[in-house]
Amino acid sequence: MSQDLLFFQQLFGTASGMVQATLLAGLLVVLVFRPDKIRNRALFTWACWCIALSVLLPPLLNLFFVTLGSGVFGGMGRSPLVMLGSTLGGPGLLGLSLLFTLLSLMPGPQGPFQPPRHPLE
Repeated sequence: MSQDLLFFQQLFGTASGMVQATLLAGLLVVLVFRPDKIRNRALFTWACWCIALSVLLPPLLNLFFVTLGSGVFGGMGRSPLVMLGSTLGGPGLLGLSLLFTLLSLMPGPQGPFQPPRHPLE
């Protein structure tokens, strides 16, 4: 890897990290300045939990499985299935968080559908 590319990667982080930071900032802005726009509080809460887990879970899983791999359990930490789960867990939770955020902020139906009244009624 070239020195310039490594420098920019350290400076700006990964693309997933930028999306996580942007989504987290957006959730905070909506929560502080526009709480009336939240249509479904439960989905908004799930979105907050998913973004928090997408940030915290992958490094913790990597640390846990590397520790298990070098400890008593031998090569368990180097299992391809375990590594795949710890690698895809963050982006999967990030996608769920984005989906829950959009669903919690979308305007819902205003009530039962009422056909338009005839002008002569």
